[in-house]
Amino acid sequence: MKKTSLVLCLLLVLMTVLSACTDGSGTSSTGSTASGTSSTQASSEDTTRPITLGISWWGGSTRHEYTNKILDLYKAKNTNVTINAEYVSWDDYWSSMNTKAASNTLPSVMQQDYAKIGQFIDNGTIVDMNAQVDNKNLDLSDIKGDAFYGGKIDGKLYGISTGVNAFCYLYDATALKDAGVTLPSEKFTWDEFNTISKDMMSKAKLATVPMINTDPKFFVEMYVRNQGKHMYSADGKTFGFDKALLVEAFQKQEDLSKSGNALSPDIVNAATQDKDLLAEKKTWGEPLWSNQVINVMKLANDETRDFQLTMMPGTDNGGIYLKPSMLWSITRDCPETDRNAAARLISFILNDIEANKLAGADRGVTIMKKVNEALVKEADPNNKKVYDYIDVVGKYASEIDPPEPVAGSEITKEIKDQFDAIVFGKKTAQQAADDCWKNSEQIFATNAG
Repeated sequence: MKKTSLVLCLLLVLMTVLSACTDGSGTSSTGSTASGTSSTQASSEDTTRPITLGISWWGGSTRHEYTNKILDLYKAKNTNVTINAEYVSWDDYWSSMNTKAASNTLPSVMQQDYAKIGQFIDNGTIVDMNAQVDNKNLDLSDIKGDAFYGGKIDGKLYGISTGVNAFCYLYDATALKDAGVTLPSEKFTWDEFNTISKDMMSKAKLATVPMINTDPKFFVEMYVRNQGKHMYSADGKTFGFDKALLVEAFQKQEDLSKSGNALSPDIVNAATQDKDLLAEKKTWGEPLWSNQVINVMKLANDETRDFQLTMMPGTDNGGIYLKPSMLWSITRDCPETDRNAAARLISFILNDIEANKLAGADRGVTIMKKVNEALVKEADPNNKKVYDYIDVVGKYASEIDPPEPVAGSEITKEIKDQFDAIVFGKKTAQQAADDCWKNSEQIFATNAG
């Protein structure tokens, strides 16, 4: 699969979104869609015959609640359509989708992830949507040029970006101020991180969470990117950096674990999307994707707490990047007779302003220009923080790497296993890096064919 063209397309869309976020000259639409007119062109048959569509996504309770409201809006305007929704956590989602793919029972529309879309393309489980764009069932007219779809490769359109996001460090500015601790700077440095961790433990008894405990591969990726390297080689058959950098990245976590300022790993592992550590005041801050910020704020449900976003420590030299938050795809198992209807559902989710007001920035900062203008204009203070943060990241971000290679899922698990060994004090950074490197070489070799 030729991944370079996909990366270049994504870079262009991210640049356009940043421009849209700061462009104050546009006029927002007053209609229900960005163009002010219907975003779909349904045949007379499709508006009368009964149609059943399946749709799946991952997320927490906040996403589930508003997405179901969006689907209710759509069904109210399309009374012949029945929608069966499936929504679970991130981990359960992919095991469910893989099981359904094996049994040819995938839903009509599925939420996709940039790191995993390549595997679904290679396996033939998601389909090209160009025909739906051509017949105007999928309205992408508000995206500048055909390079802005987010999941187009070799001329085929496999996914539409729901918006863009970036990793951030979300922190409780109120807690830091109350403790007399200096807030992180825009270029959050490792020295600042270590000082805040120490001071918040000693002054406020608030410990520090591990570096992206749920998926430390992203931590390693940003660390090596900040040194001018890449997670994988161009052919995806090995790492794009040497082992010394892996040792350095792992050493950051070992230093935290041994500092006396780290939150108990048992407490960390008990957290869920709906039982967030920062929301429950068990820590002073946490690393997460920017589109997850709103959920944490809602879970906290405390307007007296001032949550702020800054970049991940030590990522200001190109370590940070912007990515499609998620993508929508039509699957192979959607009957061909229903694919136009599936496209109209995606089009509604992307273009309808009322639907996007419900979603806010939870699925990323929208790539639809007029929708973006409407949302920024009416954004509440919390969503505005997310929009502003994406602008900040744009000043420091470098081009996103290609989607993960075939070995990516196994490498991600291997890094997680070794990272956990450090967190629980079972291995040193050097030991974990040695084992990770050795095991990863075998993983790469096994997947090379």
